[in-house]
This record gives sequence, structure tokens and C-alpha cells, in this order.
Amino acid sequence: MDNSVVISTPPHVKSKRTTRGIMIDVCIALAPCALAGCVFFGWQALLIILMSVFACDGVCLLLYCQQRFFEEVRQREKRMREVVETV
Repeated sequence: MDNSVVISTPPHVKSKRTTRGIMIDVCIALAPCALAGCVFFGWQALLIILMSVFACDGVCLLLYCQQRFFEEVRQREKRMREVVETV
């Protein structure tokens, strides 16, 4: 009996669909729900939807800036090590 385990990175299901295409489909599917929420519950529903979108974008921007900052710190440390090693 073969007890070998194959380890691979996700996604494990191969498909020609991209993440961007899937997310566009999700937005299209959510549009009628958002519209119905605005019709049934008024402008407050639209306000909540917009606040959620801006909050998610803000978190993404914060994480991106944090990643860039730490990359720059690592590059500076690398340059400092090179300078110290040459001395």
C-alpha cells in the first residue's frame, strides 16, 4: 500500500477562471441584493454598504503600506550588513 502524501500549494482544483473573474461574478450576484436592501430599508442600507466597502479598502491599503515599509526596512538592513562586512 502506498502511503505517500503529496503536498502542493492551493488551489488544488485547476481551472481557467481567474480570481478577478470570480470576484466580478460575486459583485454581479450581490448587486440585486444591495439594490433590494436599499429599496426595502432605505438610504441607511446604502450607507452601511458604502462604509463596509471603504473600511475594507482602508484595511487593504494599510496592509499594503505596512508590507512596503517592512520591505524597505529589510533592504536597509541588508545594505547595512554589506557595509559592515566590507569594513
